[in-house]
Amino acid sequence: MMYRPQRGGLAESMAEKTFVLDFADLCTLLNTSEDSVKLRPYGYDVRNDWQTYAVLINNQIVGFTNGAL
Repeated sequence: MMYRPQRGGLAESMAEKTFVLDFADLCTLLNTSEDSVKLRPYGYDVRNDWQTYAVLINNQIVGFTNGAL
């Protein structure tokens, strides 16, 4: 699964994308506990061909994945 952080634009965000193995790996990358992270369906993004899921910490979007973890 790919993760990209929330940034000002798609190019900036995609430049920082990284591979994550699973939900635990994502939480480690975000340096937070598993119970504070939520994923929500965000929709299909034609710009990068991702079925996008928003990654939220404390109800704030911090990034996106290209699928459900």
